[in-house]
Amino acid sequence: MNNNNNQLPKTGIEKKPQYPRPKHIGLGILVLFSLICFSIQKFSIVLENQTIACSDVLSVYAEKPEELKFMGCVTVENSQTILRATYQVSGEKSREVEDFLIQNYGMGKLKWNCCGWDNGGIYGGFDHIEFKKINPYCSATISMHGSAEIEDKNPPNEIKLEFNRNKIEYFTVVVELVIV
Repeated sequence: MNNNNNQLPKTGIEKKPQYPRPKHIGLGILVLFSLICFSIQKFSIVLENQTIACSDVLSVYAEKPEELKFMGCVTVENSQTILRATYQVSGEKSREVEDFLIQNYGMGKLKWNCCGWDNGGIYGGFDHIEFKKINPYCSATISMHGSAEIEDKNPPNEIKLEFNRNKIEYFTVVVELVIV
């Protein structure tokens, strides 16, 4: 007879070692799931306590051209966008502001598109240490556009396009805090 304890008697086949089996695997999974949910909830509460005041974001956290007038700010719920600050500049001063945003924030140059001017989806942006307290992936984006549609008393549309930027009443600059 073979004295090897890992072999079954008379067959020579090795038996596999026995490991203790957990009797309450479902309970273990439930506890693990509860801990994960609690951690996520606690992390969310910490993020909610770190906020940026909805205000003139460019003046507070970056640089703003003198010609740019702050119009307002709104917070956005349930979105990657945390807040949206809007600004206006006259058509006559729009090139100066555009050049500033291109040079300082990397925004795309404005181009004519259908019925007005926009930066063609090439957003400028900037970071600030206060944004990182909300989320490590939080930063600001900057875009600019201006509608060239103006009222016209002549039918049938009663709207015409103004191609001269200087004659457009105002251009809008939008700064958004986003988590991406």
